[in-house]
Amino acid sequence: RPEFGFEPGDFVVGFVGQLDERKGVFDLLKGFSKLAEKAPQARLLLVGTGNLEGNIRDFLARNKLTDKVVLTGFRNDIPEIMKMIDVLVLPSLWEGFGIVVIEAMAAGKPVVVSRASNLPEIVTDGREGFLVAPKAPEQIEAALEKLFRQPELRGKMGQVGRERVLRQFSQARMIDELEAYFYELAAKVENRN
Repeated sequence: RPEFGFEPGDFVVGFVGQLDERKGVFDLLKGFSKLAEKAPQARLLLVGTGNLEGNIRDFLARNKLTDKVVLTGFRNDIPEIMKMIDVLVLPSLWEGFGIVVIEAMAAGKPVVVSRASNLPEIVTDGREGFLVAPKAPEQIEAALEKLFRQPELRGKMGQVGRERVLRQFSQARMIDELEAYFYELAAKVENRN
């Protein structure tokens, strides 16, 4: 946290991904700006690069958020980033798999993600975090405010998320499932011959 100028008592919201239109970054910024009005210790860490960097800097300047939001650029220490944030937000309009959500959950962090693509398959609303509608900054703000005001809820959701990752998304389980799938395919091919 000191590297980014964050204090021990700050509530740090994290985003990790490309800074482009499909990631819903401006929905996050709008929701965060409303939270920051109510919670002076709220901070936002944007990790990544992309074509919206200039627009984001303009938004931060216009909304007097430059002292609350840090753009880090590209980072290769994502596990360390996950350890220092309080919550991860991924408000994508569409998404591939959302591996960053799994990384945050593995680090014991609650997540706020959009109901887009397969994200609802990773996060159960109210358990590991919150699901919000795409393009709904007011829902992002509400979820973040709830997590800000209820540290015990953050801890509980983080623990539930970590347990889910260990149960469903571990490397060993993925390898077992791939192996079973290949055996199934091989059996089908063998039966055709």
